[in-house]
Amino acid sequence: MDAQSRAVPPWKYVRWDAVVQTESNQFSPIRIIHRVQKIRKLPQMKSESNIKRSAGALMLAVCLGGITSSLPLQAAQSSPYITGFEAPDYTLGNLNGQNSWAVEGSAAVQSAVAFEGVQAVEIGENSAIDIALSASHTEVWIDGWVKTAGSDAPPPLDNMPPRSSLVFFGSSAVQALDGNGTGAGTWVSTELPANASEWLRVSIQQDYATKSWNLFLNGKSQAEALGFKNNDINQLNGFKQVSEGTSYLDAWSITEVGLTQDSDDDILNDLDEVKLHDTDPENPDSDGDGMIDGKEVVAGTDPNSSASVFALLIDPVENSVVSFSTVQGRTYTLQYKNDLSDPTWQNVNDANFVARPGDGQDAHYSEADEAPSRFYRVLISRN
Repeated sequence: MDAQSRAVPPWKYVRWDAVVQTESNQFSPIRIIHRVQKIRKLPQMKSESNIKRSAGALMLAVCLGGITSSLPLQAAQSSPYITGFEAPDYTLGNLNGQNSWAVEGSAAVQSAVAFEGVQAVEIGENSAIDIALSASHTEVWIDGWVKTAGSDAPPPLDNMPPRSSLVFFGSSAVQALDGNGTGAGTWVSTELPANASEWLRVSIQQDYATKSWNLFLNGKSQAEALGFKNNDINQLNGFKQVSEGTSYLDAWSITEVGLTQDSDDDILNDLDEVKLHDTDPENPDSDGDGMIDGKEVVAGTDPNSSASVFALLIDPVENSVVSFSTVQGRTYTLQYKNDLSDPTWQNVNDANFVARPGDGQDAHYSEADEAPSRFYRVLISRN
């Protein structure tokens, strides 16, 4: 019988399943300093930064023992595998059979709801999707964005096949299973609930050598050093999401790099470099423009284009006019010092340049004629 038409039991939860064989994203502002000197030409802009390192229905993230996919093992996708379910790799309509995905119940690639791009997967009520994977790494990261409402109680563990990690999407709190290695365990609550109106980033770090795993939500560690439900799991070879009600999945990946690694010390974790920004995780300045990739991401410039650089400019004629470009999703605060030895930076005396929301337009600040020569900087933060 085709997987699309098989009867599906009335689950009371939604889950992610990583099939296996018997695994804050906040930045400090960029500060651009420029001294305004009246009459004569200004010196070249200097920059400095102390940006901190970045590193659904109900849903359950699990690693299963044995293959549950209706697809043959030879159809497995190899790690690393990253997809946003976009064309031309995916077409609108039934997900079943596309790029090794199998469907129980109903699931489709659609364009009405998406985290990024224009397409994402919608999983229908009492349905499941799964994919065979090939990953032999000791450490594996499963990462994706989910939108789903929560349920009240986690699924029973009795008669559940072997799993490594399980994540239950509860309406009051997302929960992670701290397994005992023999098929049972204790549910550990996180700080965040499932929310049908918001996308939630779910990241699972699994270590098959230590039989342990960690859970991150929205890039923040939520549960660490959890045990596998079953310790006879040695290798990841699939993923499954089970849903009681309608849920969505987008920007999904399986990799051996994750949120806790920053190989080039550019304040972007390796997973986000390869998955979100298409930058080189071994090169701190992928486009060679003099600003490291992480600072470009905060500033809203393109870390892959040397022509895209944030700059604080002074009008060569009216040199009391300070200008900079803005982008949506960022806020900008212009500050000054009369001398760099001054102990603190002061906001300029114009409320329009304090926590100013970016709108994609250039911002122009005019200093009073009688003001002394000053150093200026712009604080940029992501909304």
